[in-house]
Amino acid sequence: MNDTDLELISSGGRNTIFQGYTAKQFYFRQLQATALNSLPPGIHAVHQSQHLAVGRPLKKFAFVSAAAEREYKDLPKDVQDDFGKDLRRIQYGQDPERPIKSLTESVGAGAIELIINGSPAFRCVYVAKFADMVVVLHSFVKTTNRPDRHAMQVAEERMKELKHELRKMGYRV
Repeated sequence: MNDTDLELISSGGRNTIFQGYTAKQFYFRQLQATALNSLPPGIHAVHQSQHLAVGRPLKKFAFVSAAAEREYKDLPKDVQDDFGKDLRRIQYGQDPERPIKSLTESVGAGAIELIINGSPAFRCVYVAKFADMVVVLHSFVKTTNRPDRHAMQVAEERMKELKHELRKMGYRV
């Protein structure tokens, strides 16, 4: 099955395609799947299956770069799971369960920091404001009680890269 195929759900021995959805929703689903093939260069799609949730599409999920994906995967598995659950909630248009902080001042409009406090503390910076995508900009271990300037600079630079790529695709950001 490729990304543009509608997924089949097995139901009582026969295959049905999202039983109960309207033709308009099927068409919208196909458009979304096709759009996945046109992610900007350097944007790494992770979640490519598009499901309709309560009448609205699931936001796509991506890392802004291979480095951002590596940073996330270098976090401990339990931290990845915790952040992953909240990022999934955000994809569905729900609020995260973990504490968050807006980073509009330091990173840019729409940047949000997911917070796991403790010793050590962990952070995941994402943006869900553009192109109906949740994009992870930066993940890191917080080593100081003060703002981590280097981490904010990295996230800010990646936000600029993301906006540049989206503008090239015709998005108004």
